[in-house]
Amino acid sequence: MYLILLNYQITYLFIAALFCLALFVIAVWYFTGINKKSKILNKNFILGQWERKGLSPDGEAWSFRYIFENNSVEMKGIPDFYAKANYRIIKEDENLLSLELANIEGNIEHEQAILMVAVDRKGDRLTIDGKSSYKRV
Repeated sequence: MYLILLNYQITYLFIAALFCLALFVIAVWYFTGINKKSKILNKNFILGQWERKGLSPDGEAWSFRYIFENNSVEMKGIPDFYAKANYRIIKEDENLLSLELANIEGNIEHEQAILMVAVDRKGDRLTIDGKSSYKRV
């Protein structure tokens, strides 16, 4: 008689363990499916004017400036470059923002483009399309 009761306890314990395991699997599936990065963290950091300067091989000074405002970007270059576009952030991977440019006017021939912006909060700098050392003006 005790052997039969012991088998029932083991059976009920096994069913309870399976139930707990199923709940654990469902919880893991649910919490990993939640989009944790729904908030763009660096969108306000890029606002403002960012400039990069240098000298050409001929010794002529050049500069390039990005002016980020709410959903628009202006690009000015010396010598003779100007463009303006609307942007929206389509993706953020840690400190790398992907900006989709639209309604581009000026010296760029494309109607749409992607601009990659890497943020260095510690050094207060940006890397834009692979060109580093853009300083806040």
